[in-house]
Amino acid sequence: MVLCSFSLTTSGGQLELDKFGWNLTTLSLFGTLFFSALGAWALYKQNQTIWKAKSGKSVSATYLSFFFSFYLVSFAYGSEKYLLALMIHSGGRVLSHIPILIGVWKFKKINRIENVLSLVFIAGAISTFFLINKDFSFLVYAIGAILAYLAQPIEIFVKKDAGKVDVRVHWAYFASAFFWSIYGFVTNDWILKITSPPSVLIALATIALCLKHKNHEHVQVVA
Repeated sequence: MVLCSFSLTTSGGQLELDKFGWNLTTLSLFGTLFFSALGAWALYKQNQTIWKAKSGKSVSATYLSFFFSFYLVSFAYGSEKYLLALMIHSGGRVLSHIPILIGVWKFKKINRIENVLSLVFIAGAISTFFLINKDFSFLVYAIGAILAYLAQPIEIFVKKDAGKVDVRVHWAYFASAFFWSIYGFVTNDWILKITSPPSVLIALATIALCLKHKNHEHVQVVA
């Protein structure tokens, strides 16, 4: 059953959805949007956890600031290419990260290196909006996102403590990355094909470490 036909063009090739109906492409498309919304909810819960406990323990400022920057770049890229799904996904993530970043900077002692890296990441992301061609910047940040995400499980592993890291965020990241991986393969988008699967594995590692080193101190989270 075909409902409509449209195509999305990028400078690296053509991402084409010829059949929009009951197929794997459509499933992956709506899956990414659904888990984008779920991810925004999970980030809201992470924000509640940090602000209620007044603690950013074991929450990586490097990881958060880079992903905030990555989503800024993604929004700029999506706006340039008229990619509605990417704009909705990244725009929601940008808004969701702002209060979390403020909480971490307020309640956690951030070292100089983390502060410098955060400023560099954010400045680089903002500069993307003024670039004529945003493709290279998006690719660099997409690859960097994989490396930045590693900071979270590494911090938990080193400290042997999940602190105030909310495992629900990483369940949402796992599901979102899983559907982005499917979407990348069914549409043959090479950037998504090489950057989404590693995020699935890192999310699983983070979840496993959170469950292994979870903080047994009871923290009430108000819904």
